[in-house]
Amino acid sequence: MKLIEQKRLHFKQGNSDKVYEVDLCELEAGAFLVNFRYGKTGGPLREGSKTPSPVDETKARSLYNKLLQDKMKKGYLDVSEKSQAKQVAAIQPPAKSLEGEDAQIAWILYHLQLAQLDPAAQKARNWKLSRVAWRAASLNIKAAGPYCWALFEQNHRGKSIDDMELYSLLWATAQLDTAVEDPSNLLTFWRSKKKAPSAKKLAPFVYWELADAARQQALLEEELPKLPELWQKALDRKDNDALAYQLRKAKGDKSMEEAFAMLYLLSPAMPYCRKPLVEVICEMEFRPNSFRLLRRLFKMATFRKDAQFWGALAYRFEKASPQYRMPRRNNQYVWVSYNRMRPKDELKKENSRLAFSNLTKDYFSDYMRKELDQLGQKGNIAYVAMATSLLLQYDDNRDGRTDRREKNWRFDNKKQRWIASVYHYPSYSKELIFNEILYANSQRYVYSPMKQEWVYGEHYDPDMPLPAPLSETKYAELWQQEPKAFLHLMAEAKSQKVLEFAHTAFMAHPMAKSLQKRLGLSYWKQLLSRPYQPLQTWALQEIVANYEKSGKPTAILLYLLDHDYVKAREQALAWLEADFFDYFADLDLVYSLLLHQRKDLRNWAQEALGRIVELYEAAKRQALLGRLLGFLLRSGQDQQLLMTEVESLLKSYFVDETQQLSLDLIGKFLRLPLAQQQAFGLYLLKGHAAEATQIPFEDIQYLFGKTADYWRYGLELLRHSSEQKLLQEGDFLLGLLEHREEDVRLASREVLAPLYAQNQAFAVDQMQQLLRKLIRKEKIEGLHALFADILTSELEGHLAEVDRKFIFRLLNAKYAPAQELAAVLIDRYIPYDSLSVANTVRLANHEIVAVRELAWKMFKEQKDRMRYEREEALRLLDVDWADSRQFAFTFFGEAYTAEDWNPSLMVGICDSVRQDVQQFGRQLITRFFEEEDGPMYLEQLSQHPRPELQLYATNYLERFGAGHPERILSLRDYFYTVLAQVNKGRIAKDRIWSFLAKEAKASFEVAQFLSDLATFISATAAIGDKEQAVIVLRDLQDQYPLLEQPIAIHDYPTQS
Repeated sequence: MKLIEQKRLHFKQGNSDKVYEVDLCELEAGAFLVNFRYGKTGGPLREGSKTPSPVDETKARSLYNKLLQDKMKKGYLDVSEKSQAKQVAAIQPPAKSLEGEDAQIAWILYHLQLAQLDPAAQKARNWKLSRVAWRAASLNIKAAGPYCWALFEQNHRGKSIDDMELYSLLWATAQLDTAVEDPSNLLTFWRSKKKAPSAKKLAPFVYWELADAARQQALLEEELPKLPELWQKALDRKDNDALAYQLRKAKGDKSMEEAFAMLYLLSPAMPYCRKPLVEVICEMEFRPNSFRLLRRLFKMATFRKDAQFWGALAYRFEKASPQYRMPRRNNQYVWVSYNRMRPKDELKKENSRLAFSNLTKDYFSDYMRKELDQLGQKGNIAYVAMATSLLLQYDDNRDGRTDRREKNWRFDNKKQRWIASVYHYPSYSKELIFNEILYANSQRYVYSPMKQEWVYGEHYDPDMPLPAPLSETKYAELWQQEPKAFLHLMAEAKSQKVLEFAHTAFMAHPMAKSLQKRLGLSYWKQLLSRPYQPLQTWALQEIVANYEKSGKPTAILLYLLDHDYVKAREQALAWLEADFFDYFADLDLVYSLLLHQRKDLRNWAQEALGRIVELYEAAKRQALLGRLLGFLLRSGQDQQLLMTEVESLLKSYFVDETQQLSLDLIGKFLRLPLAQQQAFGLYLLKGHAAEATQIPFEDIQYLFGKTADYWRYGLELLRHSSEQKLLQEGDFLLGLLEHREEDVRLASREVLAPLYAQNQAFAVDQMQQLLRKLIRKEKIEGLHALFADILTSELEGHLAEVDRKFIFRLLNAKYAPAQELAAVLIDRYIPYDSLSVANTVRLANHEIVAVRELAWKMFKEQKDRMRYEREEALRLLDVDWADSRQFAFTFFGEAYTAEDWNPSLMVGICDSVRQDVQQFGRQLITRFFEEEDGPMYLEQLSQHPRPELQLYATNYLERFGAGHPERILSLRDYFYTVLAQVNKGRIAKDRIWSFLAKEAKASFEVAQFLSDLATFISATAAIGDKEQAVIVLRDLQDQYPLLEQPIAIHDYPTQS
């Protein structure tokens, strides 16, 4: 058997990779067979035959060729070496006779086929495959789609791949609506570790476009659980607010870029998430943390022709300010956010601090215009949707600057004079893409390249009629195909120019009348809110017609009354006046009018109510009153003006009804948070028909927590309350004595006074509580004094019942009024002799004068006791208070006789550290001195450290020390102490030197002591004392030559 011809076919799509081999064989002369083999690439092949028995050559070739054609129609490619060479050779460049777009299409298909069969040959022709594919998509060459997909399948598996080439092939595959049986290889590529970041980011979006609904759902179920958990919860609940909150928290976080991209990828299957997603994306700043995501989403919105996202992002790119200006030279630096950096180096960093330069902004502006133009040139109806979405972003209040004039001067060298050029700029003059969509073919507005703005045309006249609809617009035929776009623009646009365009175009459209009939009331309401008067007039006519046809519904009336359009309100008011009594019989309508947000309408309704309210039956009056009161109960801070008006209505038209309101309801008003509500509650309470005794006491109590108007009325109610009720509220009345307002405290005291006089148990209980308050910190300055005054006046008769222990708690309290009251109570109810003398002395040392005076009184009234217990009584001399000590000097000086004093007592008094007490002690010694006590006085007084007493002791030296060497020597410490003092005690020192010098002459022992004393003083004392000591030593040397002295006396010659 001889092989005549063989073909090797290959099929590759998705996960399918198969080979098919066909053989034409000659079995013997005139007998031929057609055999085949097939299977997976690289695996064992199964065999078969189209000729069970040999056939002639003609029949065999027919079967052979038919089998090859069938397989190649299914996508098999001939990969036989000879066949490929023949196919490459068979591909010829397009004929030179082709021109224009036909030539471009032919060359693109030629390059795609060549790249599939011989990539090297295609590359050698110097047209990058990425540019070929991109151009194929731009020209919408449908035939190029399968080639682009096959080339992607062929190229993405290699070790060396071109990211931009794969990106372009994927983009073209999807844009050309290529039918792909199994696109799952895209997911494999997306999740692979291939270094093709741009192509991998695009891959899932291409997969979504190529996949059927089942595959899309499978991808959704697989990827949705990978989103952040809080996002998933919000999506599960379809809670747009929660989702928007979570998205805002994540914006600006680079790590969340993939999550945002995935949410956008899946958003067609979850349309409810699109609104919060686009809102948050449009809030992102064009800065490093978020710009990469914005750019990526904008490209994907362009890829999908997603008008909603594309329009919103295109507007952001058009309006955003660049972060920095790119320098002209690569080595130049820029300052951004107080940081100096070189863009050339910074932009290469993974965490670059730069993004969105002026050049990037210009690129995206050009890109957007080109993208729209390509759609329009290809006749793609998506142009209308995307242009509509972009126009909806513009707002007169934000973007529509007013018209302006600008005069520029230039010098004409030929004419040698200055020439003025006047430019008249319309609103939106700087919005380039906006004007290009609306006025590309306009004579009224033209683009000035020099100014890079749109200006009024040379022959523009503001009074000229509008041009024919769509005559100024590019791609008018596309707009004509989509009249619903005009309806969309009229309903939602915020720019008068857009509304003018949409309105004129729609009214001239042949389908306008049929479409208008389908429009409902809600649409006309939208049109009435547009800032374009012709639309408002048209919408109002339709609403009026609807009102007449539908039986004059109140809802339409209220809608027009609430509208900003003046003529709409005028129409509604005309309906109201025409059917006044019918409308005002409807309390819902009356209530709505009285609380309407427009003041002029409220004023009209309030005046109208005055005309009819008296005609209402009682039940209807009560119903309206209830609703108005309910409004006052529910109102907040932002409704105070309305509350004032409603209160005025109630005071004018419902006086009788408000006098009979429930006291519980009035209590609710008093406790509402707003001062205005509380004031109205007070008004209701004052005007109520109920007597004071009927008003709940908790409401009276509440009044005292408010301002003066409230508590004054509360006092009035208290004065008129029954004694029984007041006795039950003793704690509250006592609390009023601590009120922040003095008038309340004084008035409540007046209310309590008769209750104390007539109810002993009540008085005693109040007294006990007031006493306890005296030993606690007062809430307001002066309260303790008030409580003490009440206790010593209104409650004076009950003070005898105060416990003795508590009296001393009052005395030891921190507060003066309590201590003063304790003094009164001790004086009245505690016997003097029940207190020890020591405790009486403590009273004399108290900081409160009244307590000290009480102690003095006790001393005076217990003279004999104080004489008997004089050791304790004399402690009075050492108290801290001068007035008590002065009393003691007088008391002891007068009450005590010579029999009561002895030297030890008087010297003990002198031992005090207080000078006035020492002086008093010296006076006593002088007054009651006895000769036999002199030596003891000398001895004890000499031991005192105070200079005054040391001097006083010198008075007794001559009298009781002279001639008594043993006494003199016993005073050794006294002499050393006095003479060693520096710069003080001069008189005492002189007396001592004189005394000792005299006694030394009579006694060797004294002389020897004086020698030691003078030696010590001469070595330590000041110069004045040293001199005196040296003189003493010299005199002793003369008197007692044998006495050892530390000095030597020399005679010096003198000249006569």
